[in-house]
Amino acid sequence: DQSWCVVFIKVSKTDPFRIGCHLSVFPSGRSVCPVRAMQRFFRHRSQIAVGISSPLFTLSDGTYLTPARLASTLRHLLSSAGFQSDLFAGHSFRIGAATTAAACRLPSWLIMTLGRWSSDCYRRYIRLDPR
Repeated sequence: DQSWCVVFIKVSKTDPFRIGCHLSVFPSGRSVCPVRAMQRFFRHRSQIAVGISSPLFTLSDGTYLTPARLASTLRHLLSSAGFQSDLFAGHSFRIGAATTAAACRLPSWLIMTLGRWSSDCYRRYIRLDPR
């Protein structure tokens, strides 16, 4: 078992020169651990014929999980669970992450680093209950 892993983000809107970004993921020491989750995911993933350097989320039919397919699947699952799916989109994950980080009182610089924001625009994503 590896004690950490590295994920390569090939392209993102915060990477104007398209050089990519390596993200190091470390164990949390808690019941929900990103490293253990990745290890389980790779054991499952090895059952489908994909290479180690192929996109992380390769589906069983060999296609890749695109942003459009993620949004479509998210809306379908939310609708099936009784939620108003049109209130959710791909950015819901960024909103959730920024909101959770702010609720945990993480410093601004850390929220910006974790979300790969280069300005304080992350503040628009935070949805804290004013109470």
